[in-house]
Amino acid sequence: MKKFLTYLTIMICLFGLVGCSSKKDKQDKKDVIGVVDKETVETMVARFNEVVVETSGLGYAQEETLSTDNGLYTYDIADGIFLVVLPLDEQKTKEEDIVNSMRIYVKNGYENDPQVEAYARMLITSNNDEITNEEANALIEEAIEKSSEKLTSNNGKGISVGFIKAEDHVEYQVIRNYE
Repeated sequence: MKKFLTYLTIMICLFGLVGCSSKKDKQDKKDVIGVVDKETVETMVARFNEVVVETSGLGYAQEETLSTDNGLYTYDIADGIFLVVLPLDEQKTKEEDIVNSMRIYVKNGYENDPQVEAYARMLITSNNDEITNEEANALIEEAIEKSSEKLTSNNGKGISVGFIKAEDHVEYQVIRNYE
């Protein structure tokens, strides 16, 4: 009986340690990817437009062109270039929906337009103003490199950046990481 209690005590201690280490692993992962505050579609589109207007002479996401389809908010920016916002839950309004990810969606034929990477960079910096243009460029380059493996780039500042090259379009994605 004493041997059984000893084994039982050891097992309880081991399970407790494993539980602690998995909690620590979760915390370490959160520290590595970082987190950002939850923001609404309306706020994030306004922030994107603000960055565009303040830092470039490029067109911005036009409110009058907003279309909603399959839970996505899509805004025209320029010929063949769109801002697409995917909310966490697609049941409310742009004033209430929390942003899950934002994308610069580019139709084939427009992907080599020099504006495209500028828009991608501005999308990144609008999602976290602590990210510099140089860091945004590095995130874009890394996302393109990792795209064949379907991986995203991350610098620990609360967003991940992805790149998708599909048959009919390319996308630069910014995924917001929440707690």
